Amino acid sequence: MSLPQQQPTRIPVHYDKTPHNLSAIEQELRANRLGSSGLAAVMELDDHSTPADQAARLLGIGPTFNGNIATHEGHAAEFLLDDLCTRHLGWTVTPCDPVVVNERWADNTDRLCDDGENTAIPVEYKKTNPSKKGVWERGGPIGYQVQTHAHIIAHDAPYGYLVGWIPGEPLYVYKIEACPIVKESILHAIDTFFETYIDQGVMPDPDASRAWKFLTDQTRSEPAKAVEATQEASELVIQYRRAAERMSEAEKEAEALKMQLKVLMADAEKLKGDNFEISYKTSKPRVKTDWQQIALELGADQSTITKHTTTAKTLTRPFRVKYT
Repeated sequence: MSLPQQQPTRIPVHYDKTPHNLSAIEQELRANRLGSSGLAAVMELDDHSTPADQAARLLGIGPTFNGNIATHEGHAAEFLLDDLCTRHLGWTVTPCDPVVVNERWADNTDRLCDDGENTAIPVEYKKTNPSKKGVWERGGPIGYQVQTHAHIIAHDAPYGYLVGWIPGEPLYVYKIEACPIVKESILHAIDTFFETYIDQGVMPDPDASRAWKFLTDQTRSEPAKAVEATQEASELVIQYRRAAERMSEAEKEAEALKMQLKVLMADAEKLKGDNFEISYKTSKPRVKTDWQQIALELGADQSTITKHTTTAKTLTRPFRVKYT
């Protein structure tokens, strides 16, 4: 039996861009306080955020992160993880209200659990992906361990749990004991961060953070304007050149090693090991469509094409260095 040809109709979906889907209370608490997720950044132990990102948010001069698909997936996964922890670990898991630790820090623990020994043990959930399997087998990212320690401090608990979930894999569950040395380090880092930057109203030194990229992108270049290099600028250029050369050498070494792996794999699509999997698969040729030429051949004039051609809203400002 043949079916009639049908073109499904795609239904537009509105994407809720409320920051992190936080409640009004949580947004108010975060307005002038660090959250537990920001502590690792302040301690320079976060792969995704730096002290500058946290300072920009608290000083109100940086970009506003409105969440993304991963944010929503993480929130949705929390309820699935509740069920997994109940069925496989025997925990009784309950939601947890934010805790104001002090005027500089508000903690928002994912869950509290009754594990059969204690009734209010903080739990930090993390949904992750297969590429992070290796680090989760070694205890989970250090930044997440710090976040769990923060929950332990906020709830004055003897220990806490860090739970990592890779879909299709067993849960990674780590019990983290309260440690006075870690507690002192966290509290000291918070105080130092506020006293050095937030209380003074200044940003940390420029780095590769989202915040500094946002701030520098706001400054448009003046046509034909040039400045003479100071001694500081000249020294930075020397450092930049050396770093770029080291990076170039490292890239060459990596490319050579990659070529050796390609030769070793020959006609195989995958190379599998105990803690890695490499894919080397022949892909289809890329296709490029010249829509303007198609429009012209269909009879549209250049003015019509120009009328319906859009320009990206975000201005770009490429950074290029030429050595003489």
